[in-house]
Amino acid sequence: MKCLWTSEYFQADDLHYGHDLQQYHTDLLNGKATCSDAVQFYLQQIASQKSLNAFVNVYEEEALAK
Repeated sequence: MKCLWTSEYFQADDLHYGHDLQQYHTDLLNGKATCSDAVQFYLQQIASQKSLNAFVNVYEEEALAK
C-alpha cells in the first residue's frame, strides 16, 4: 500500500520540514494519519534508494509489527 499523504509531510529537500511535521502531528491526533503509514513511507524511501547502500540492515517486518 503506497501512502500518498506522507509525501506531503516528509520530503528530504523540503525547507519547511518542521511545519510539515507539525501538520503530520495534528493529523495523527485527528486520526487522519497513522504511525504505520509513516513507517511504510520511510521503508519505501529506503527501498527506492537501495543502490546508495546507506543502510546495512533494514528490519522491515519488525518495523511494521510494532
